[in-house]
Amino acid sequence: MSKKSDGKPGRQFPAKGHRDKNKVSGLNFFSFVVNKVKSFFYDVDIIHRKKAIDDLEWEVQELKHVFALLTVGSFVGMPVAPLPVTLELLPDIRVELSIMLSKIRTAQNPLSEQFSKFEAG
Repeated sequence: MSKKSDGKPGRQFPAKGHRDKNKVSGLNFFSFVVNKVKSFFYDVDIIHRKKAIDDLEWEVQELKHVFALLTVGSFVGMPVAPLPVTLELLPDIRVELSIMLSKIRTAQNPLSEQFSKFEAG
């Protein structure tokens, strides 16, 4: 038989406020796992949102190129919209038209486009 802290024989009980360590560590482990799973899915969500934004930006850029090609496609031999419609749309494709003209200038020498990206002379 064990003795109580007051010296009398009997069963000893844990002090007040004492918690079972196994239960606490089990709860900590469970909350740790739940937090890790939440952070994993949060990271996956961020990656998918970033990829979706990149895909949309690429698609918008391609649509702008197609729009410019349809508007001023006569330069490359494609059928185009009537001239009044094309002239009305020219302000909307100012950037695409400048890109097209810069590509025409660099088309003769493929390395010139690479050097123009680096602005190396």
